[in-house]
Amino acid sequence: TFVQSNDKKPLILIVDDTADYAEILARKFQEAGFRTVIAKDGKEGIAEAKTQNPAIILLDVQMPNMDGITALAELKKDQTFSQTKIFLLSSYNDPRQEEYLKEEQRAKEKGATDFLSKSMDLDEIVDKVKNA
Repeated sequence: TFVQSNDKKPLILIVDDTADYAEILARKFQEAGFRTVIAKDGKEGIAEAKTQNPAIILLDVQMPNMDGITALAELKKDQTFSQTKIFLLSSYNDPRQEEYLKEEQRAKEKGATDFLSKSMDLDEIVDKVKNA
């Protein structure tokens, strides 16, 4: 049987300051056939994106040093990432909450592929990313 080599799997960069959540999410994506890299804040995420050139980036909205929406805007300024799918993850879990709606609107204005809640089932997050 033909075994697909590792470098053929798409790479996902997960940028989140909550290490436990990032690790669990990375494991879910690995099980779904992706390679993963983790960064702990927006600045580190941008640096990793530039060296790793991932197919997909997941950015936590609220992080120290540089938040996800600022990182998204920085990445979208760079032509290299114009076609990269970039998802924002919010810890606000109620889509009707005013803060959630504000963040979602800002993320979409800056070019996010989608805006997802961290309270979603992890399998649902994987599905939404795979099907985007």
